Amino acid sequence: MWPLGDHKAAQNAPEGTGRQAERDNSPNGGLLVVGRRAPAPGGPAPSGPAPSGPARARLSGTIIVGSLVACAGWLVWRYFERVEVSGLSMAPALQPGDRLLLRRARSVRPGDVVAASDPRQPARPVLKRVRDVSQEGVFLLGDNPEHSTDSRQFGPVPIKSVTGKAIYRYAPPGRTGRLP
Repeated sequence: MWPLGDHKAAQNAPEGTGRQAERDNSPNGGLLVVGRRAPAPGGPAPSGPAPSGPARARLSGTIIVGSLVACAGWLVWRYFERVEVSGLSMAPALQPGDRLLLRRARSVRPGDVVAASDPRQPARPVLKRVRDVSQEGVFLLGDNPEHSTDSRQFGPVPIKSVTGKAIYRYAPPGRTGRLP
């Protein structure tokens, strides 16, 4: 039953129009209109009967799918990050233009490819492989030493500087897949 409020129309509705009046149990003995949607504030009353059967099922399905998409979007925003590789410091494993999905994580192991804040320019992220994790922090190295500025130059980075672990390459086509 839809919440309704067109009391006068229900009292005066001719037989067979689909409008039926019922008394509610409120102290003022008001009328409820059954089978019509409540009019929008300041606008005309919607026409047509309330959705039922297949139309109601489609509406319910749309609401459920929309809710699931919204939840999935929130999870991706909350727990994942996307980055694009620039430079040759991680070649040949990662090439300029590769696009990666990062899982936000603070626990890392040697061999993981991670994104971290550059200690010299904190707004600039660096993408490197973890060589070692110690009390001092995380020691990061690029796979291509000739083209990499890494922990050999700036030392270990604090674990809190690690913003995520690379888990999947989603572009370019032909290079997609899980990362080693």
